[in-house]
Amino acid sequence: MIDLRNLRRRLLFAIPAIPIGWWGMNSNLSLVPPGSPYHVVPGMVITIALIIMGGFEYNRMLAVFFPRNAFWLGLVWLATELVLGMFKLSIPLRYSIFVLLLIVAFEAIVWGKKNSGRWRRASLSFSAAVFLYIAGVSILYLFDPGFQSFFKSYGPEMLSRIGFVLVIGSVFLCDTMAYFVGCTWGKHHYSNISPNKTVEGSIGGFVTAVVAYSVLWIFLRNPAYPWYLGIFMGLILGIFAQVGDLLVSLMKRYFGAKNASEILSGHGGVLDRFGSVFVAVPTLGLFLLAFATDDYVKTLDEYLRLLQSKQYEKAYDMTGQVDIACTNGSGTAAFGARAGPEEWMLQKKRADVVQTGKIVELKYWEKDSARTWECQSALGLRCFKMKLYYKCNARTANAPPGPEGWQTRFAWLSSGADSKIRVIAESAVGP
Repeated sequence: MIDLRNLRRRLLFAIPAIPIGWWGMNSNLSLVPPGSPYHVVPGMVITIALIIMGGFEYNRMLAVFFPRNAFWLGLVWLATELVLGMFKLSIPLRYSIFVLLLIVAFEAIVWGKKNSGRWRRASLSFSAAVFLYIAGVSILYLFDPGFQSFFKSYGPEMLSRIGFVLVIGSVFLCDTMAYFVGCTWGKHHYSNISPNKTVEGSIGGFVTAVVAYSVLWIFLRNPAYPWYLGIFMGLILGIFAQVGDLLVSLMKRYFGAKNASEILSGHGGVLDRFGSVFVAVPTLGLFLLAFATDDYVKTLDEYLRLLQSKQYEKAYDMTGQVDIACTNGSGTAAFGARAGPEEWMLQKKRADVVQTGKIVELKYWEKDSARTWECQSALGLRCFKMKLYYKCNARTANAPPGPEGWQTRFAWLSSGADSKIRVIAESAVGP
């Protein structure tokens, strides 16, 4: 039976939390000075704050067994790693984990009493820090253009990370429907870890997550990915969201706590509310490794997203900045001059990119018997064929002529001397 008092508290919490969460996931407000090479947005800071709060809740429960402690040292390590990761400055994982091992060993030896279970305290502290670290870096990955490349790009800022919203929303839908179905129709209890959980509730949450994600994926996906991929992603979220919920219940049962804390009205603590997210998102990330795109495709996807949102100056910063000259079978030719992109980027006369479609890399050097593209191949330039939906509002040298509609374009990318990948040229002509 539904606890109406608790339900009211949950609804009152959700009213401000949903718009704040949507803003946090989509906001592109830069938190670093203009011109900085780093990209830090509010959602990243919120993510790290939630992870640290979850760690604080865990240490608070652990302190019941070990009142004399310095568990905060693990939180310092966790916060440092996540902040470095946010700035893409993290040290190799093998060294990072070894540093954590030294920290928990030091804490157990110095603050642990003799015969007080030092190994147990070190093990519990170490495993929680690693769990929260994996959860943190996995959620931060959802801000990466590489993840968003699985989805269509939208111009409005509040739709800029629609994939992020879909993943988190599906997990919360799973939790919510499991709660309502379980309270209303649940009769068969299946776990002594969390006695209130029922088979009916789990099925309700699972089906909701799979259906919601699969259907929305069809409309929101990048056409380069198959429609059925969304079914597998929905299955992962529907299963492992509940595994995460059970894991947090196992923690609380072990420590004898009803809730991790009471910071979130009607939900308990951060671990109570986000435990399902902390397990489901890393599992989804592990699955997506099989479909992950390389840095060239990530760069091109970010370039197109900037064009679509009319952020011309930022797109300009991703272009070649150099002239490339090479010699092929027909003589010497300049390739990659910035004059073309500069014309429309600086004058802002670009035709509007309304939608991006399929992106395919062309292995042009494999069929270059006439040596037409020999110099591009020698320079390591990679060519991508793109389907773009244009709304033409100008006709410059680089704006494709013709009426509104889908057009085929070609982009050439290369890695510069500074190891940054740049869009060297874009045109209507390709190999």
